[in-house]
Amino acid sequence: MSKRFRLLAAGLAAVFTPLVTAQVRELPADAADIGLSRHGDPQAWQTAARVADVVTIGPGPAGTLPPPARALAVEFLDPSSNAEGDAPSGMAFTPDGARFVICNRDSRNVNVYDAATRAVLANVDVSGSPGGIAISSDGVHAVTANLWEDTASIIDLNTYNEIATVPVGAQPGVVRISPDGTLAVVGNTVDGSLSVIDIATATELRRISGAGFSSSLSVNFEPGTIALAFTNFEFAGNNTIVHPNYFGDQVSFYDVNTGAANDVPTLTRPRFVAITPDAGKAVLSHTFPGTSITVLDPNSQTVAKTINLGVDLWGPISIRPNGVKAAVAVQNAVRIVNLNTDAVSPAINTASVNQLVTSSTGAYALGVGFNGSLIDYATNQLLTNLNQLVSTSFGAASPTGQRAGMVAQTFGEDLLVVNTNGAAGFAEYFDTSGPPPEADAPRTVAISPDGSTAVVVNLLSDSASVINLNTRTVLGVVAVGDRPAEVEITPDGTQAVVANLDSTFASVINLNTLAVTSVPISRRASEVEIAPDGSYAYLAVVADGDGVWRIDLDTLTTVGGKLLTGDMGSVGFLHQQSSGMTLSPDGGTLVTCNSFANTASGAADRISIVDTATWTELTEVTVGDLPARATFSPDGSTIFVSNRNSDTITVVSNAGAASAAIATIPVGDQPFEMAVDPNAATLYVLNYGDPTVGVVDLNTNTMTASIPLPNAPAGLHLDGDRLHVATGTWSVTLGPGPLTAITRAGEFTTIDTQTLAIDEQIATGHPAADLRVRGTLAVAPSPFDGGVLLIDLADACPGDVDGNNTVDLSDLAILLANFGNPAATREQGDLTGDGTVDLSDLAELLSNFGGSCS
Repeated sequence: MSKRFRLLAAGLAAVFTPLVTAQVRELPADAADIGLSRHGDPQAWQTAARVADVVTIGPGPAGTLPPPARALAVEFLDPSSNAEGDAPSGMAFTPDGARFVICNRDSRNVNVYDAATRAVLANVDVSGSPGGIAISSDGVHAVTANLWEDTASIIDLNTYNEIATVPVGAQPGVVRISPDGTLAVVGNTVDGSLSVIDIATATELRRISGAGFSSSLSVNFEPGTIALAFTNFEFAGNNTIVHPNYFGDQVSFYDVNTGAANDVPTLTRPRFVAITPDAGKAVLSHTFPGTSITVLDPNSQTVAKTINLGVDLWGPISIRPNGVKAAVAVQNAVRIVNLNTDAVSPAINTASVNQLVTSSTGAYALGVGFNGSLIDYATNQLLTNLNQLVSTSFGAASPTGQRAGMVAQTFGEDLLVVNTNGAAGFAEYFDTSGPPPEADAPRTVAISPDGSTAVVVNLLSDSASVINLNTRTVLGVVAVGDRPAEVEITPDGTQAVVANLDSTFASVINLNTLAVTSVPISRRASEVEIAPDGSYAYLAVVADGDGVWRIDLDTLTTVGGKLLTGDMGSVGFLHQQSSGMTLSPDGGTLVTCNSFANTASGAADRISIVDTATWTELTEVTVGDLPARATFSPDGSTIFVSNRNSDTITVVSNAGAASAAIATIPVGDQPFEMAVDPNAATLYVLNYGDPTVGVVDLNTNTMTASIPLPNAPAGLHLDGDRLHVATGTWSVTLGPGPLTAITRAGEFTTIDTQTLAIDEQIATGHPAADLRVRGTLAVAPSPFDGGVLLIDLADACPGDVDGNNTVDLSDLAILLANFGNPAATREQGDLTGDGTVDLSDLAELLSNFGGSCS
């Protein structure tokens, strides 16, 4: 029979939106190796859609599996215990500059902040997934474009309530409000229309067709974040919309009162538009490729002229309120164009810019991106960089005072508020974009030895959630370092150690008090191992001289300095995993997988063997191409190394300085995590590229079986005669409209290791990034969906051998027929999972005899 699993989805910020189906094709060639990074840098892929393009980005198309045999119980838990701000997608200031708002696509809400103090004034839940937001000129209303629900929400900013929801076109992603505050225009990006909404009556007055949209898409594969940007349009006065039609090679002037359109031909691929406050002048940028800007007269609805910059444009553009100059983004720079003389400034080094906004005084252009460059329109000079903390995607300038905000949505979910007072400008505030504490993109997990506590590391919010697994309650969310990676818990369950990729310290959490201590090490800590006696924590670092740090967990100080090993980094797989590190069962030997070139001896494709007592690297052993993971045999005498690129397992003798490779075993495509049975007779390996579980006979060093999996594997755990595997995938499909689908899938599979049959396979719906099992509970974080899967492995009907939901004479007959069988399966009566049908199995059956589980 199959065990019945109880699936508990603990949502860290979980909102699951309806999806639109679309045609799918493979990942573009330029994104194929996106997960590989020598120094563990976050890896992203970016593209822009064209008409009829269908581009799918993600680990791969979802597989299929039969529905579960039994109903699953699902519950949701919010470990941050407050409203969050997930997938921030738009920002706007109120006209008086006193407040600003951020709309959040995945948490389906709008956070309202005090601009001066950054205190959260309100969290407004909306009945959609807002992809853009605008505020009326009187500051009374905000309007959101709800991407997946094909609606627009109207919010009262006095009462902080959603007061109306208006149906619009397909996948609305842009919204603007007329200067007099009476009309909102929503851009429907898939059906290429504009919905004109009367804000007072919350009605769609008309829908204007023919407004083609383009979009850009950025994906960060580590947390699975997706950032979207669409062609913008702007009001020119209260009655006219100016819309660059990227695919039509024209600019369209729409009368919002009548729906009439005036399509004016332009240079190819107009993408962004900026307009002076008096609507006297507008500028268009042209991209992919495009080297010119177009100057428009909105009053006469004509092209005034074009100005060639002589270099490919990046897209973003802004205009000085007096109409004399424009700031234009090019690759990794900005140029200032004099719109009267056509003079073009030299490139101003800003790094990549995602948006350009003009300060309230009209004197400066702010480049929204990593640098946050503030540029003087008058002198064409870079005055200062206000960011250099996080790559921001969008922003807004206060209409009054010297303040602006920028928000990150790809490499983090962060809010940066800056002072724009010229060269004296500075960063006023930097923190997560939602109300703290947040728990965004849970990526790794550790469970205490007694199974009572889980620590979940939240990648985007730089935090760790401590969860009581018995009560399913959050004990606290604590701040750790930037971009936290692996976490492990000490054997006594009192401390958790977190590696932080973008900080120069490790975080040690006291699980009794939830106090956090920062222990200085070097940058890019990725993996953690803890000594069996709890004395030391070992942390692998993958940059600035790759190696391992040793932390004394009593004194919380490093001991012996950093020990250099070979070069490690990001090795791909689901959610961008790091080069593996493992510790022998007795704690005496530490192994690092040197996945990249320049090991200490100058060779690649090796592992380092480290003596933890003397804190020395004893030797380097040559293995296969790009070693990704290593694991020990139960007695510690043998090391098994999975080689990602050569599709092999290398068997290494653990003999100190004499350690050597003794066998090479061909396995499946891109071998990843492994588990060895207690007798060291069988090794199980996740073949990520197939995807399968490979079964390796360690007596003959051959792979003897391959068990198909429904999707990409994320983790495995061997528990007696059961092998548990978490799998999943996600993808984003761009085109033929700007965005047509975000899909995800997740599964949990249990395999009977005696029969190699799948004992249970359930669709969780959420792709996992890690898997830990303790007792009868499996825990798998899902960064893409912002939650943690809790899967109850306890038998829902103890003693029911034949699977009819009743413990009766038929079950007893099966058990007695197999009594004494030393290689029995559960279906043959081995209820305790020890491999033998004996008195303990009979006792379990008799204790439940006559019971019904239906």
